[in-house]
Amino acid sequence: MGQGLHAPDVRRQSAGVYLPDFAEDRTAESVAIQNSHSSSGTYVRESFNDTLDQYRALLKEEREVGKPSATNDNFDVGAVSAPGEYHLSDTTHAKLLDQLAEQQFAGATPEIRSELVSFFEAPGSPSSVKKDPKAWAKVQSELERLKNSPVEHKIAEVAK
Repeated sequence: MGQGLHAPDVRRQSAGVYLPDFAEDRTAESVAIQNSHSSSGTYVRESFNDTLDQYRALLKEEREVGKPSATNDNFDVGAVSAPGEYHLSDTTHAKLLDQLAEQQFAGATPEIRSELVSFFEAPGSPSSVKKDPKAWAKVQSELERLKNSPVEHKIAEVAK
């Protein structure tokens, strides 16, 4: 486990989420984001602190309600990105699908299943993964396996 990270609780295990220990009580300055001599350094510090504030709010909401109301935003572009709009989103969806397929979709919640199916089956989906015929064929095969696999309520193994 990396420095500053702790193992996920039961609710986060299926997503393989590791949370930074500093989320509750630190700022960018306390995690060595230092560069006060440039406007980009100021921007990075402010952006980091804004992200921490949002993260703290989500943690508080999870403690109080049990499930935070987080959207599936693409933090690189500041909005939800459709297939083909941002190649890292396309490849991340494909990688998630592949990793779930390796574990026979253990831990794939109905929400994750729905996200993957709708992402790759969007009408006219211009996913950047389609540019690689071998990778696209693998996505299509794994997508069919996902749709035909039973929804199980067991926890997936967390990758090390």
